Amino acid sequence: MIGEMPVISQLLSDGAIVAPMSAGSKREILDGLLDIACENRLVSDCAGVRKAVFDREAQMSTGVGRGLALPHARTDAVSGTVAVMAVLEHPADYDSLDGEPVQLVFLLIGPRKDTSRHIRILSRVSRMMSDDNARDRILSSRTREQALESIAELESSLFAE
Repeated sequence: MIGEMPVISQLLSDGAIVAPMSAGSKREILDGLLDIACENRLVSDCAGVRKAVFDREAQMSTGVGRGLALPHARTDAVSGTVAVMAVLEHPADYDSLDGEPVQLVFLLIGPRKDTSRHIRILSRVSRMMSDDNARDRILSSRTREQALESIAELESSLFAE
């Protein structure tokens, strides 16, 4: 952790980044990210996590704009914070708040009791992705290693103390 803040690059464990991901719809994107979380054993209750993510998405789209989606949920189906990220091969419709397609998707699942940490992580990701140059660098990643390296460097430069 950097100054009590969660380090995003550390949350994205091996296998938790897909670059590039081929998906054409919000459903395909969410299913793909959730499948990765389950296949990599990042969650133990896949059905519970899937329900929580889709229930949250039904409340309001997590396509926050500028090509970014931050699907998230808090649930007792996880014991710790889980993150999975995808750089989409082609922009996809996500019913985003700005009406634009998304190309960068960051899924965050946290324990229900850990509201403060969940909000801090979402805020940190949002701040990181608000930098056009940084977002473009991540979007140009063609491997998970490139994406993770870009995120780690971005975090270091933005949040250095």
